[in-house]
Amino acid sequence: MEFIKCACKITERQEKLQNDEVSSKREETKELIKYIKTKYENADINIFNSTQKVNLDTIISYKKAGKITNFLDEY
Repeated sequence: MEFIKCACKITERQEKLQNDEVSSKREETKELIKYIKTKYENADINIFNSTQKVNLDTIISYKKAGKITNFLDEY
């Protein structure tokens, strides 16, 4: 099976790179998670769950409705 290649810059760049090189941060992150899963069984699930029930008092900054809020704004 061969997939259609889109005309985006990432596809173009991937074709130019050698087979072993990582061409995007997304791909690099996926490879890192795959590696971590070999060491820790539920690593991907734990990473996903870490985005839930976040205490905003402990976050450096966040973006909501286009407005960035930084913890320094309150101090």
